[in-house]
Amino acid sequence: MYLKKFVLYVFFFVFAGKGWVNAQEPERRNTALFYKITATWCLHCGSWGWDLANEIKENKEEDLLYMALYNSGQTEMNNRAFYNGTAVTLGFNFRHSGWPSFGVNGVNLIDKHQGNGLDADAMKQECYDSIDAFVQREALVNAASRIEQADNKLQVKTRARFFEDAVGEYYLASYIIEDGALNYQNRQNGMVEHKGVLRGTLDSLDWGQKMVSDSVAAGATFSYDYAFSLEGKDWDVQKLVVYNIVWKKEGSRYHYINGSKTAVGQPTSVNKERKAAAGQLYPVPCGNTLYIAPTAKTVAPADYRITDIAGRVLQQGIWNSSAGLDVSSLTEGVYFISLRQEDGFVVSKQFVKRSL
Repeated sequence: MYLKKFVLYVFFFVFAGKGWVNAQEPERRNTALFYKITATWCLHCGSWGWDLANEIKENKEEDLLYMALYNSGQTEMNNRAFYNGTAVTLGFNFRHSGWPSFGVNGVNLIDKHQGNGLDADAMKQECYDSIDAFVQREALVNAASRIEQADNKLQVKTRARFFEDAVGEYYLASYIIEDGALNYQNRQNGMVEHKGVLRGTLDSLDWGQKMVSDSVAAGATFSYDYAFSLEGKDWDVQKLVVYNIVWKKEGSRYHYINGSKTAVGQPTSVNKERKAAAGQLYPVPCGNTLYIAPTAKTVAPADYRITDIAGRVLQQGIWNSSAGLDVSSLTEGVYFISLRQEDGFVVSKQFVKRSL
């Protein structure tokens, strides 16, 4: 007992003296990876691709890490200013087939929706559905960081935690993102803000540090310290964000498992307030009728769709707050309901159907 108190005292004394007493704990929640493989010279990247990426990023800000990978070596429209080797490596891993390419959690959605011509609306909807489904799952592992800027350096402390037993080869990578970097873009006027620009990694390792080689027990933690120099960088420090991403290596490919983001001077925290994902659903569980309490983000009327855990659409129509939704055709189980507002904003929530 006395030894435990002594250890805690030493921990507090050492880290309080260095300004790190507010150590960050990983949050047990999933955040999806939404990425766009792009180029400043690319016509479609600056037209429908520009609008699609910005819409999803804005509407799903709390549920995703948005990453723009500039992996083309061409120089038109100052493209090389964003080009880097890490973007090339990640793009190759995601197996993109052109610019732009979109994907969620490493799944290429451009090729899937080509057919006789690109179905951009269907691809956009699958992005939303994939993000919604992923964030509803139980998190296996996550990481969190605290960042301090001093002497033209970023001092970053990162901690990863496994919430369940896991088997496999796991890596933790910390990527530097400039969210709003200024540059030219084909089909846009003058210098514009490019969201989610991947600038590189904190340790020059494209896939980060290997945490686990074969298996790991629930509760295991891994800590890493980084000191990244900003010397000679023309980046806007106030727009820098660190993405902590956990990858699982299978064969020659790396699969996205989970991640978090930390803005400079804004540590991630398990107590972070999240934006409401949807209005309150009731009763819990529901019988043949499901009610949704309107909120500032759920304004009736709105289009709705109900999907199962596999993402199959089982029911859709118009939701009106004055009446409940008839879900009598659904069997007992877990479902997801998504509402789409007139402004394009999408909210999603899980519910359980029972025969009452």
